[in-house]
Amino acid sequence: MSKTRTPKPNDALRRSLSTVALVIGAVLPVAIAFLLVAASDDGENPLDRIPDYEDPLEETVVLPFDRGEALRTQYRYHGAVRIVIEGSGQPGGAASRDVFYLVAAAGETALEPPQLAASALAINGEPALSALGLADDPPPFAPDHVYTGIYDAGSALRYLTFRLPDDMAGDSSGQFTITVIQLE
Repeated sequence: MSKTRTPKPNDALRRSLSTVALVIGAVLPVAIAFLLVAASDDGENPLDRIPDYEDPLEETVVLPFDRGEALRTQYRYHGAVRIVIEGSGQPGGAASRDVFYLVAAAGETALEPPQLAASALAINGEPALSALGLADDPPPFAPDHVYTGIYDAGSALRYLTFRLPDDMAGDSSGQFTITVIQLE
């Protein structure tokens, strides 16, 4: 005597639900990627900006002295970030300077020694000396105009912005080259 199994009504429902779950599971990643691309406000595919995490995340931006608006990094950062700032120039016909020091008066008379001045750069709205934790112990003048410091970007991923003071815009020459390196 052979027994034949009669399908239960719940078996068909389980198979149908399993099929629906598999289809949703296969389509969902594609739908999310499509929505990310469609929601991108700059027309770029945000998935293209995901860095290769085998190497430390690093990028370099150039901030000309005649740029009036803030410059934002391409990638987002968190925790400890090394920031290297190099360059000098003459903002708006004023004294020649680098990010921390005045190096020549407006008439191009060299200052000996160069004078520590208010930061010529803001990092996320805060003067660079403070943002890099150098306000209490400023770095000595660097003749090559290269300075480095550690910036705490906080625990959440965020873009970094760099901006020159409003009084530096206008008829200016020079630029800062800023390299950002994720340390954690």
